[in-house]
Amino acid sequence: MSCSAADQQWHAGNVNVACIGRENGASFAKSDDAMFSLTTTVEPGVETAAAVTSTREICDVGGGCAVAGPVGGNKVDLKAPTITIAVPAPDAVYVIDEVVAAAFECADGGSGVESCAGSAANGSPVQTSSVGASAFSVSATDRVGNTQSASMPFAVTYALVSMNDTSLAVERGAPVPVALRIADARGANRSVAGSEVTARTVASADGSMRVDLREGGFRFDPDLGGYRFDVETKDLPSGTYTLSFAVNGDPIVHTVTFIIK
Repeated sequence: MSCSAADQQWHAGNVNVACIGRENGASFAKSDDAMFSLTTTVEPGVETAAAVTSTREICDVGGGCAVAGPVGGNKVDLKAPTITIAVPAPDAVYVIDEVVAAAFECADGGSGVESCAGSAANGSPVQTSSVGASAFSVSATDRVGNTQSASMPFAVTYALVSMNDTSLAVERGAPVPVALRIADARGANRSVAGSEVTARTVASADGSMRVDLREGGFRFDPDLGGYRFDVETKDLPSGTYTLSFAVNGDPIVHTVTFIIK
């Protein structure tokens, strides 16, 4: 009997190796032993260049038997490529229009990588032109058609520019005059009348007090080119506090610290 040798080509599934029985005129005990196949049994998720087939015992009517196989050296790739995304980093936060170079790679230990493509090319800028939650995606295909995809979440936010002349420290009972602008990564002012900026909470630094602000809308000041909000302090004891606020469309909650003397 004889069986074909491994063809040295990568395969996307288990390999059937053809075999022919030769009995020099004798009859096979089983008719289907004249021609048959031996098959590799590589499991899903495995890639190997040394897959071995099964074996088969062949007998003639006279009781003479021989074993066909195993045939080794078969290349079987049942594993998708791997993807590593270095930039954006997991849950990274970038400022609007910040220049961030994408960094990722695809690898395959079997047939090899056929294609590897991201939302932006390797080394090219990640999209940061608008605020919000976002994701960077990469897809890969190996040379036998196995595919993989990966996604890395990140966020784009505004930078804050304080417009207060001095530190935010007031006497107890006096309002805290918060004044600020929102900006991009270059420092350019992005404050406009149509952007909604909403104060949410005031919390003490030691965690002992938290006040939810029901009417916490900042007002746009065209002379300032930014926003103003007066924090009422008449019910707050002396100490250090944090004002939390949100900008429409921005997934990051921003904070400003002030002191009540």
